[in-house]
Amino acid sequence: MRRKILLLLIVNITMFTNIAYAKQHASVDENIQLVEEQKFQSNDIYYESFADLVEQLAPAVVNVSTEQIVRDENIRFPQLPGGSLFEEFREFFERIEPFMNRNQDANKEVISLGSGFIIDESGIIVTNYHVIADAKEITVTLNDNTQSKATILGKDPKTDLAVLKIDTDKKLSFVRFGNSDKARVGDRVIAIGNPFGLGGSVSTGIVSAIARNINIGTVSDFIQTDAAINKGNSGGPLFNMNGEIIGINTAIFSPSGGNVGIGFAIPSVIAEQVIELLKEGKKVEHGWIGVKVQAVTKEIADSLGLEATHGALVAEITKGSPADKAGIKVGDIIVEFNETKVTKMSQLPQVVSRTEIGKKVNIKLYRKGEVVGTTVKVGRIQDDEDLTQDEDDLYFDYIGVTVSSLPNEFKKENDGVNGIVVLNVDVKSNAHAKGIRRGDIITHINQNEIKNIDEFKKIISQVKKEDKESVALLIKRQNNNLYVTIKLK
Repeated sequence: MRRKILLLLIVNITMFTNIAYAKQHASVDENIQLVEEQKFQSNDIYYESFADLVEQLAPAVVNVSTEQIVRDENIRFPQLPGGSLFEEFREFFERIEPFMNRNQDANKEVISLGSGFIIDESGIIVTNYHVIADAKEITVTLNDNTQSKATILGKDPKTDLAVLKIDTDKKLSFVRFGNSDKARVGDRVIAIGNPFGLGGSVSTGIVSAIARNINIGTVSDFIQTDAAINKGNSGGPLFNMNGEIIGINTAIFSPSGGNVGIGFAIPSVIAEQVIELLKEGKKVEHGWIGVKVQAVTKEIADSLGLEATHGALVAEITKGSPADKAGIKVGDIIVEFNETKVTKMSQLPQVVSRTEIGKKVNIKLYRKGEVVGTTVKVGRIQDDEDLTQDEDDLYFDYIGVTVSSLPNEFKKENDGVNGIVVLNVDVKSNAHAKGIRRGDIITHINQNEIKNIDEFKKIISQVKKEDKESVALLIKRQNNNLYVTIKLK
């Protein structure tokens, strides 16, 4: 009897233990399931689809293709071996090579591909300047693969921006600009564009840095992103998660030419101001004060008694520039410009460039342990800051050169040589193709001696009246004379 009672007790205890274990095990399973559900939900949020947003934005992003004519630069004279025997011949070939007539078959038509986006339902499109530079013809392909020829409303090489216009009966989708100043490192972004000519492609990433200076034009506050950007993405939009444009994809950092996770976009707050002017066909004028600056390093700050590495150190001043006239000196540190604190060197060129031409602004400088103030009248940046042009500098579009009178000092140093000096050459002109370069001296036109600008203008006017297709120029370069025939535009 006792044995039966003991066995029954053991069975009951065993059943109770199994039930308790089962409940405990079930509780663990439920917890694991709960954790997995939470993890799934977390991942679901993390990997949420961008499809709805992309579906709204993609129709406003376009492909931009241009036909361009480029000269084949592979035509070269054979390399001569070393040795005194060949030196005279080498010098001869080096002198005449730029003047040799190029075979017209050496010019090639190439197709350049880029991206753009519609900002107005009337067909106004924004892209990069370098996408359409030197274009003979521009074609815009919409999201539905229909194509339209585009005209250029305005372009600005210094900010690498251009505005195009297409005419179509279609109802066009368009996108709006956001405030890039609100973008923070770590914000998620979407890039849409035309990489490698493949058509509309979407990539996502984050803002990996802000206010990057990559020494392109007057923009010094690029947005850096790790969203995949490749060749062909240039001119395409960089969107925030609200579907607003905060940047225009412009450049990549890549040893191989492909995406390595570092791309750069022009901030919308900079681009929008320029685009408004270009839409109206106005020329963008950039402010200039005539200084070259460098960053203030810790070593420089310590040596000058600065508490922090802020400001822009003046390394060079252009003679006669607004900065020169305002008394700014090499070694000064610009710490404030027009009531804007200059916290880093790259900030100064940007704020100066965006300042109204002719405006008088206050500047604060750190000089020899003291902060001093001065006033500078902002000038207009030139296409070539190193070039100081006289009032009689002239650009002849039908020849493709900018010319100026020879300085008297130059004439004295060169046995009284007469003529006019070439300041710049249009790279698309026949003059450039025939080898005319900056610094060349034009001494004769069609066997007529040229002594000054007035004689040059008179002869060119006569050539136009006679409707001639070309002119013969006698060029003097480094004491060597050669005749060059230039086709007129």
